[in-house]
Amino acid sequence: VTKYNKADLNFHTTIVDSCHNSTISIFYSSLSTLMQHSFELTQNVILNPTKNFCTNYELHSQIFENIKLGYSSSAKKIIRNHMNKVNHELKIAVAANSKTND
Repeated sequence: VTKYNKADLNFHTTIVDSCHNSTISIFYSSLSTLMQHSFELTQNVILNPTKNFCTNYELHSQIFENIKLGYSSSAKKIIRNHMNKVNHELKIAVAANSKTND
């Protein structure tokens, strides 16, 4: 796992921990390994990983700032956009991975 992936997982863990909700923490804990694998899968497929990392860093910064400032509506919107972006990337990565394994 690259330094970026570790930092990304730490970001998500920090957000989850800040919720102080044991159910969310347990749920996230079960997803963290899957998230790590998805990072690795998308890195192998994305044509410009540096640009993608910068985009994700910017989105994470926006999410953090909006949460810190108490702008929950804005944070939710940015999180939703980020999740849609990741979903799109995962679909591309899974399709590409399927083709290479055929």
